[in-house]
Amino acid sequence: MALLSINRELLASAAAREADRQLVRYIRETLAPILPRLPTRPDLVAPFVHEAGQAAVLAGYGAGRSYSFHVMADLLLGPRWQAEPQYSRIARILDDPGMAQDTRLTLAMNAVIEARQELEAALPAMLDAALATLAIHWEALSPRDTWNALFQMARARGVRHHDIRALFDVYEAGFRAGNGLRPSRSHPVSGYAILGYEALGRPIPPPDDDFRDYTPRLAVAFNAQVLLAQLYGLFHRDNALLSDLRRIAADTSNLGEHQAELTHFLRSHRRALTELPDGR
Repeated sequence: MALLSINRELLASAAAREADRQLVRYIRETLAPILPRLPTRPDLVAPFVHEAGQAAVLAGYGAGRSYSFHVMADLLLGPRWQAEPQYSRIARILDDPGMAQDTRLTLAMNAVIEARQELEAALPAMLDAALATLAIHWEALSPRDTWNALFQMARARGVRHHDIRALFDVYEAGFRAGNGLRPSRSHPVSGYAILGYEALGRPIPPPDDDFRDYTPRLAVAFNAQVLLAQLYGLFHRDNALLSDLRRIAADTSNLGEHQAELTHFLRSHRRALTELPDGR
């Protein structure tokens, strides 16, 4: 019985390769107009599909519509988008036991597209805030400037005032821990104080640390980390579509050139978001 000797793993691997080829062709051809808006290039699509496909398999979505959904969701929202609080509604749809799988995938894909549209509506204002911060000379840049940029970017996405302060505190705590710095000395804002500020229509106060332990290199690195996480997701470093950005973000040997290259990348992205399909 020759059928008994069929290698099921090889069959599954061949099916995955064919699915990847079809996805690459679909993204490069049908979705070609949106690639600059992500922002990426056609030659980066194949490496992205390969990496996103591996992530889908590891997450238990190795075949059929669920595989394609997870690759396309990573394309539009970024790798590991499930960890981003603003996309929790999509995760809830996928986990809803009261719907058939095909229904869940259809509704979740609609929600992914809607989330991408909402992000793109906010991105021009977010990019403007990021570019304003990058225009500050690297020797004068402070985490307070990063706070101001984060506040404007998060407000463009509809984040509440007190959530922005909490977001900054999380970013800074992670950065300090990763760079061997002391914990932040900023005073937390209590829940009662938050209610008072909101009742008065006043914004939550900015962090009050003196930030004296931030060297110019650390201030530039922290600024880039916060801006890029807001624009391209917490795990943008894992996104093969953004390989050019990964290279720029990783090279801080010359801080002036680093900020200039980031500025050029973000300006190009902003142009792609605002120009008409015919290039006008």
